[in-house]
This record gives sequence, C-alpha cells and structure tokens, in this order.
Amino acid sequence: MDYSLRPELGAVQRLELRLSPAMIQSMEILQLTSLDLQEKIEAELEENPVLEIAEPEPETPVEDDVAPGEGPPVAAAPEVPEAAGEGEYSKLEDLSASSQFAWDDEEYVGRRVRAGDDDPKLGAMQNVEGRPMTLGEHLEGQLAFVSDDERTVALAREVIGNLDDNGYLIGSLDEIGQSLKDWTPPPSAEELEEALSLVQSLDPPGVGARDLRECLLLQLARERRTPAPELRLAREIIMHYLDELGRNRVPQIVKEVRRTVPELGAIDVDDVKNAHKIIASLDPKPGRTFGGARPKYIRPDVVIEKIDGRYEVHLENGYFPRLALKTEYRALMSGRKSDVETRKFLRRKFQDAEFLLKALSMRDNTLQRIAGEIAALQEGFFEEGVEHLRPLRLQDVAERLGMHLSTVSRAISGKYLQCPRGVFEMKFFFPGGASRQDGTSESRNSVMARLKELIAKEDRSRPLSDEDLAEELKKQGIAISRRTVTKYREAEGIAASRERKAY
Repeated sequence: MDYSLRPELGAVQRLELRLSPAMIQSMEILQLTSLDLQEKIEAELEENPVLEIAEPEPETPVEDDVAPGEGPPVAAAPEVPEAAGEGEYSKLEDLSASSQFAWDDEEYVGRRVRAGDDDPKLGAMQNVEGRPMTLGEHLEGQLAFVSDDERTVALAREVIGNLDDNGYLIGSLDEIGQSLKDWTPPPSAEELEEALSLVQSLDPPGVGARDLRECLLLQLARERRTPAPELRLAREIIMHYLDELGRNRVPQIVKEVRRTVPELGAIDVDDVKNAHKIIASLDPKPGRTFGGARPKYIRPDVVIEKIDGRYEVHLENGYFPRLALKTEYRALMSGRKSDVETRKFLRRKFQDAEFLLKALSMRDNTLQRIAGEIAALQEGFFEEGVEHLRPLRLQDVAERLGMHLSTVSRAISGKYLQCPRGVFEMKFFFPGGASRQDGTSESRNSVMARLKELIAKEDRSRPLSDEDLAEELKKQGIAISRRTVTKYREAEGIAASRERKAY
C-alpha cells in the first residue's frame, strides 16, 4: 500500500454559515449606544461623500393677500455653472470673499470684533468645562507657604509624585531615595522623613499616609473639637482594634481595652459607640475629591409615556442627523464621461451608504418592538413600582417577537429606557426571580425590595438572620432558601445580622 505524501486536487462539499458584510454591520450598529452611534454617523458623514444630512421639509407658508410689488423681495435663483470645474472655482471665490481674514502688504490681519459684537468662538470656549485640579497640583500649590527650605520642598514634590489618586504613598521612602541617587548629595533617610512629614501636614488631612491606620491617625491628630479622653479611645481603637470595629465586635473591644489600657478607666459600650462615630467621620480616601474621572452622561434610547391611559413607546433619536443620499452623484456614477475608477468608487460608496441606512432602520425597528414588549409585560412596574416587576427572560421576549436570543441581547446592551418612574438600563426589566407558593414567580428586584423592607423594620438589638429572613419571606408566599437570601443580601452590600446588631 502506498502511504507516500503527495498533493492532490479534490472537491469537498460542506455546509457552513457565513455572515455578509451587511449583516455584520447591522449587528455592530444594533449594539452601539446612543453616543457611540452618534459618533459613528458623524464619522460616516466625513468618510462617505455620497451621504448628506437630509434637510427638513420646509413648511408651506400661508399666502396672504398682497398687492403686486408690496411683498417681500424674492432672491434671484442662483446661476447653474456650465461645468463642474467652474462650480468648484465659484465656491472657492465665495469662500475667499466671505473669509474673516484679509492680507494687507503681506501681513496677516485678523477681523476685529466691534464693541458689542458676540464672538461665537469665544463664547464656546467660555462654556467648555475646565479641567479639574489634581491632587498633586493642590498639594504643590501649598508648598511655597509652608517651608522656605528649597531642598525639603523639592523632596516633598518627589513624595507628592509618588501618591496615588486616594492620597496614599506608593512604595516606600527607601525606593524614593534610590531613585534620587543622582542628587548631590543624595537625600538621607532623615531628609525623606522630613519631606513626608511636610506633605502630611498639608490639606486635605490624612494625605501622604502609608496605610489606612496612619491616614485615620493623621486626621485624628488635627481634631480639636473632641475631648481628649474620647480621642484617646478612638486612637487606641484605630491602632489595635480597627478590624474588630469593622465586624461590630463592640463587647470584645470593651473587654480588650479595659485590659490593655487601664488608664482609660471603666469604659463601656456607649464609649466605644461614641468613638465609632468619631472614626466614621474621618475620610479613608482623602485624595478622591480631586481630579478623578468625568461623570458618565446617560442619554435614553427609548421613552415610554402614558398617554390617554395607554403606555406609548417612541425612540429618542431626534438628536441623530437624518441621512440621505446625494442624488447628483448617481448621474456621475452612471455617466459615460466618468472614468472606470470613479464609477467603481461611487458604486462602492453608494453600497456602503445603503447598508448603513438599512442597518439604522433595522436598529430602530428592533428597539421599538422590544420596548413595546417591555411596556406591555411590565405595566405593573410602571403603575405600582418595583414590587410589581415581573420576572422576564430575554428568551421570552425573543420568542414573542420571533427574534433570535442574541439579537435581543445585543439590542438592549448599554441602552437606557426613560419612563415615568425614572431612567433605567433596559436590562433592569429582565430580572430573574423566585417561585411563589401559588405557582407564580416573583422578580429578583421585588424580592430584594421585600428583604430591604424587612431589614429596615427589624429590631436592631435582635436583627433577623438570613434564616429568619427566609422564613419571613415564606410567610409572604415566596419560596426562597437561606443561601439565596445570603446571595441577595451580599449583592446589595447589606451587612450580616451580627454586624447590624446595635448594642
């Protein structure tokens, strides 16, 4: 038998799914948020010459009885150039004539704004939001007022450069000293400590700390309104019992402080609770008020309003420019005077533009249909609140609309819906749920609202455990396990019963 390897030609028939460029573009546009889609449209307008912004249809004016010759002057129709080149040159001449700058004896002379005139560019610049001050800029601005020693101030700037956004020192002073070995002479450990102390004396209090305990102690050292015994107890708790305080182990703290610091006297639970209030008033991240990321602005994609007793759905896309095709390029594409490359280029651009317009139309139609199902299925939420938000799966809406599950998932990703109860991410209306004893389902958001209500009404001296919460929910007809209650509670950042207990 011949097992030698040699090239051969053969035909193989197989079935596979391939996505066309139009389908790929349609899916990409479907999952874009409103702001991203606006950027996409603006980019397409710049790149594709056959696209333009559709002009709104002019309103037909109401003709009044006007005597001949008494009406408003009518502008003469512009002359159509005989050749395309002449038209382009005329545009350049108009642009040159309307230019705001002039040349005079080879000197560039700008247009002067007369007194009382509004400069649109200056107005736009004045309305631009300024860059927020960073923590480093805030600290360096104080150095000139707190020390005259240039070397210490220079070292303090190096320390400031090694602070994170929360105001904590990154690394160690030894590492900062190693990076400054080229100094003459190199900084000593004492000089670095002095520079760090200088930074720690600046505003905001607590900046320049190496850990959380030092940050809180630096702030506590500037506290002047609290009596000394209470400050001493708060300082002792920060230094040795901060973890126990976070777990609400107040009796244990009382016992340990009595044993280790007898000079504080016979402290009790109320003393520790007062110290807790002092510590809670301190800022664990003193640098977070400076700089930081800009706020994220939300623009709703869909609006649901109640009109004449019915919930109506409409898309909030009025801020998108309406696109249209430039018809004058079609004649150029089919004309014989155009060269082959020009016709091929225009044909490709027209195809891209038609794909884009179709994808935008499909996106609007898909969002409209999904939002319509949300309005119909979640009417209880719009009327009564989150307790009446029904469990809903993406698969349920996909089956009702005859769509694929992935299409619904892409359509609601990153999209927001505005309704009479506020602005919500569209995923909010597709919660999981728990079973009720009558066979129906309760949404996860509704269960969470009931949990929060039970915890808000509990006796803080005897808080409800997760087992107790599960039993209370069963009394309300919701069959839920203790482990599910724990998962829901932790997802909402609610402390356990031991940490909620008030002594």
